[in-house]
Amino acid sequence: MKHWSRGGRTDLDNGVNLCSFHHHQVHLEHLKMTQDPQTQKWKAIRAIRR
Repeated sequence: MKHWSRGGRTDLDNGVNLCSFHHHQVHLEHLKMTQDPQTQKWKAIRAIRR
């Protein structure tokens, strides 16, 4: 998944369904999306800030 604002594609293969709250949390870099290499399922994890 690559954000459209950072050159990502706008097709279904590059999309993840998120509610409005979580969508904004990803853009604010409070959450990070990761994909399980075996199942290909996406999950959001809390971003570590230092």
